Amino acid sequence: MNMDIIKSEGIVKREEYLSLKSNIETAIKESKGVMIFEESDIDKAGFYIKKFKGLDKKIEDVRKVIVSPLNNEVKEINSIFKNLSGMFAPELTRLDKESNDLLKDIRQRQEAQRLSEQKELEDAVLFEAEMFNDLSVIDNIPQIEFKQQKLATDNLTTQRKKTWKVIDKEKVDRKYLIIDEKMVDNLRKTYDFEVKEQPIEGIEFTFEETIRIK
Repeated sequence: MNMDIIKSEGIVKREEYLSLKSNIETAIKESKGVMIFEESDIDKAGFYIKKFKGLDKKIEDVRKVIVSPLNNEVKEINSIFKNLSGMFAPELTRLDKESNDLLKDIRQRQEAQRLSEQKELEDAVLFEAEMFNDLSVIDNIPQIEFKQQKLATDNLTTQRKKTWKVIDKEKVDRKYLIIDEKMVDNLRKTYDFEVKEQPIEGIEFTFEETIRIK
């Protein structure tokens, strides 16, 4: 282990570290002699569980004292460089927004053109069907497809992100619906630990019992 960082914070912090390490090694050696075979052994285990948790807190306290000045330096450095990025952030946002707005407008105009051409084609087919009294051609009207090409310039290109949106929640397969855990948790709190009649079909209200240190 590299102890240089702890040494740089002074002999006191180093001694605290070594003292903690020694206490942990002693506690581990003692706790390994504790075997849990019966209920009375749980209290013995509890003594060391409590001891380890106390050591854990002490470790965190010492760590915070050591890293606090280092964290302050990191925050100051991060702030300096963040200010550099902040200098051009408004212009970056403007250019990005205006470029995307124009791209969206281009796509909308292309789609409008496609729909217009599709309507012209359908009108022509309907006219032909009426003229020759042949309605079968109506079922075979082709769909005009427009394949969007990625925009590419010397400096920019477009990328596509696959997205989705709900258009009719009632038709969504239930396996894609997420259970509202917060709502279930709130309802669970209103019931006792042991529940005879389950209030939500498909969900069982249970409880877990764990050891808690006094």
